[in-house]
Amino acid sequence: MPSVHKATDVRLGRIVRLLMSHATVAVSGTKIAEEIGTSRSEVWRLIQQLRALGVDVAGHLATGYQLRVVPDLLLPEMLAPSLKGTVFGGSRAGSTNVSPLGRRFPQGLKPTFLQTEDGTAEAVPYPKPSHEDGTAEQAAEKVVEGAKSTPQALKRGHIFNDLTARVNSCPSQNPLESEFFRKAVPYPKPSHEDGTAEAAPYPKPSHEAGGKQIHHYYPKPSHEGSAKQIHHYYKIASTNSEAMRCAAEGAPEGSVFLAEEQLAGRGRGAHSWHSARSAGIYCSVILRPAMPPSDALIFSLAVGLAIRAAVMEIAPQLLVDLKWPNDLLLGGKKFCGVLTEMNAEATRVRHLVVGVGINVNQVKFPAELREIATSLRIETGTEWSRVELCAALLKSLDREYRSLFEDEGARDAILRRFEESSSSVRGTKVTIEENGGLAGVTEGLDERGFLRVRTAEGLRTVVSGTVRVIGNL
Repeated sequence: MPSVHKATDVRLGRIVRLLMSHATVAVSGTKIAEEIGTSRSEVWRLIQQLRALGVDVAGHLATGYQLRVVPDLLLPEMLAPSLKGTVFGGSRAGSTNVSPLGRRFPQGLKPTFLQTEDGTAEAVPYPKPSHEDGTAEQAAEKVVEGAKSTPQALKRGHIFNDLTARVNSCPSQNPLESEFFRKAVPYPKPSHEDGTAEAAPYPKPSHEAGGKQIHHYYPKPSHEGSAKQIHHYYKIASTNSEAMRCAAEGAPEGSVFLAEEQLAGRGRGAHSWHSARSAGIYCSVILRPAMPPSDALIFSLAVGLAIRAAVMEIAPQLLVDLKWPNDLLLGGKKFCGVLTEMNAEATRVRHLVVGVGINVNQVKFPAELREIATSLRIETGTEWSRVELCAALLKSLDREYRSLFEDEGARDAILRRFEESSSSVRGTKVTIEENGGLAGVTEGLDERGFLRVRTAEGLRTVVSGTVRVIGNL
């Protein structure tokens, strides 16, 4: 079922970036129209949309436009430059080289990636074609070298056309530069409306090692257009619901869903998440890790560590406290929550959606939340850049995700770091509200990430539930 809320027009972000790059002058409507490929009247309409979003744009169509203040909107074009090289920037996938958590890809079987001279596109890691006489690759190199003399050939989307033209113009008496070269480029040219060679419409290769398939999938080539994986909404019911819907329809790993406002933000269980307009970060991401469903809690704990690291990267003086399983606290009050949902079979996860809600610049809360909720602005007394924090969050999450699958000791390290970062998972009097309720003293996490509580009846393992802290011993 399609979303009832439309994603924000991506051209808005392009306009903001253009105005930011010409901050000291007014940019004409004609210039903007040329840059984003539209009419001047459409530029005027888009400027009105930006103003409705709260962006302070001075001027009008006749005199040109200029930003009065740099906007703090979570637009794709604002975030994408910071996310290059991450799974959220379209360049890599965290589970490509691994299967169970912490197990490395077999020695010598990792694919290698090449980059174009301008550093924008990773080469698809398919094996090079081989020819018995060894002449095809030499012929290809000869033609490629010749193509470099033509600047047009080096532009994305033109190299294939240029090389094809050169091959077709080769004299018939020189078969090395025609027949063999065609064999050396066996894949069809990607076709796109914008003329770039971004998506890879090639069939996914299957590699065998010991009778088992090693590669779960191949990452698509990456370009500066990583903003295409970031979906922004001015207003939406729930980013998690939208991400789950898109994941079920095949949205790629690394897709990011951001909203300025949620109308039905969800927390764990039946809890809601207060989502004030443009005051917090309301973000959901799609991941497709090669892991069993039983490892989902370990992954959720890693997400909490990633958020903590991102916040403390910007404000090291803050003492961010992790509360099992999915809350982050400042001064005993909640400022961030994590909601992890998944679609899985008995032995493997099809996809995970990680939802993160962070109270960033809120200065007040509804009466029912004032005693239990806080924000980064309330705690520090300063206004935060949501764009900076969101970029730090996604980069930190990428690091945790990568480590989880590449580091053999990742699982134990996550459990240890979570306990070190939490004041309540060991030696704290708590009550657990779900599962009939129980009270006792926490005794750390077990090897699966579940909370252990010593009660009057003995040691209990808490699989889920809301933890209420009574006090420390």
